[in-house]
This record gives sequence, structure tokens and C-alpha cells, in this order.
Amino acid sequence: MDYQQLPPLSTEEYNNLKADIKANGLREPIITDTDDNTLDGFNREQICKELRIKPTRVAMEFGSEAEKMAFVIRVNRNRRQLSSDQRKELRKREIALAVELNTEGRTQKEIGAILGVAQRTVSDWLADSISVSGPANANTPMDVRVKIPRAAYPVIAERLEAGETQEQVAADFKVTQGRIAQVKKAVDKQEERKGKKTAKPAPNNIELYQGNFIYISPKLEKFSLVIADPPYNVSDWAWDDIGSREEYLGLTTDWLEATVKSLEDEYTIFWFVRPHILLTLR
Repeated sequence: MDYQQLPPLSTEEYNNLKADIKANGLREPIITDTDDNTLDGFNREQICKELRIKPTRVAMEFGSEAEKMAFVIRVNRNRRQLSSDQRKELRKREIALAVELNTEGRTQKEIGAILGVAQRTVSDWLADSISVSGPANANTPMDVRVKIPRAAYPVIAERLEAGETQEQVAADFKVTQGRIAQVKKAVDKQEERKGKKTAKPAPNNIELYQGNFIYISPKLEKFSLVIADPPYNVSDWAWDDIGSREEYLGLTTDWLEATVKSLEDEYTIFWFVRPHILLTLR
């Protein structure tokens, strides 16, 4: 059973949480059921694995699977910064759980306590579920969608084609997975109209170099595209642990200076980097 009821953290939110746990340790335990299934703390648990920290786990008892799901939503609803799209999807799950708990014999007051909402709200949800084919309830929230800029469409398509999940991309843009699927479909149609889906033969003059870019770059011709994904220096893994903050900033400055010397007049740089590094080097 998958008890993860909320969308994943955005990449920035996840990295910020990871940095906090690395600096201050895990301050909140991982909540499980009596079978040791994680209910609350999915991201904290994953980060502890990455940082090789043994988390504290606390087991709780529940009367049913619906109560477990309701607990997950209740403890995270106000903790997470969700967009209107994401909250609308979460509300659908809450209503479904309210109906399920009602069929289990729970009173409206009990359901409200389990879900962390007012009894009147539960009453409205149950009434709407009975007359779902009738007129919309006056209290039904408007569908205020998060607007995704057109300029972001190609970026979303590229991330999906690179293997990222719709779930993670949706989390970064604070929208539902359905919206991401619509964007991808729109980009595909546009590409088809432009004829860009036609396969092109790969060039046969590609040369690959492996080594320290700082020493290799002076031997190369100037280039117009740079894709840099250096370590973040935020974990104890060998590939990511550069050293002190000063050493990391020094290395970053060195490869940036080498890059600038090798750029053509017009160029594009894609650099995967934590925001505070950019502010430090600005």
C-alpha cells in the first residue's frame, strides 16, 4: 500500500530540507504504522538514507486503512505549500476518505476529527457525494489553475524526455500531473506541425574528452553551449564531497573562469546549481 498522499517536494524544497537536516539533524521522527510502513516523513526518510543518518521511527495504531490515509493528509495539509491545483486534487482525496469512513460507521464528528476539518465541512462533502450528478454545491471552490508560462513548455517537455517523472515535474511547477501531461501533448503537437519529429542522422565528427575541464578547455575550439552539472557539496558521498565551502567556491570560480575564456560571442549555459551559490558568486 502506498501511503504517500501528497505530491513530492519540489527540487528546491527537497534540497533545502536536506541542507537543514545535514546542519541540524533530524528533529521530527518518521511516523509508521504497526507494520513499520512509513506514513509521515517520506522525504525525511530518503534524505536520511542519502546522508547516512539513522532516523527515529515511531509506530502508531489505526483502526483502518482509511484512517491511515486521513492521518497522512491531516499532518501534511498545512505543513506543505501547495498550489490551488494541488489543493484541489488533495480535496478530492479527502472527500473520498470521508465517504469511506462514513461507510465504516464513523459519525460526521468523528470523521471531522480524523481528517482535521469541521463537522459542517464533512456534512457538505457527504451531501455532495450523494447528489454528485445534480447541481454544483454553492460552496464548491472555483478551479483557479496555476498558469504555466508558454516559455516553460519546452523545458517541461525536455525534462520528461530526459527521464524525469511527471510527478516530480508537476511538484516543481506546483500543478497536477494532468496539467504536465497536457503541456507535453501540446509540445508534441507543435513539434509535429513543424516537422521537427523527423529523425536526423547523427553527425560523424563528434569527439569526446574525459578529464579536468580546466586543463582541457584551452586545447579546444570555442563553443556556444555549456551544460554543467557539478557536485552540490551537500552530502558525505565521495562524488559530492568537495571539501570546505571556501574550497568548493574556489573550484567553482576556477571552472567558470575557464569556461568564459572558451565561449563564443553568443552562447547558452545550462548550470545546475543551488541558488545560494549563484548569490555568492554574483
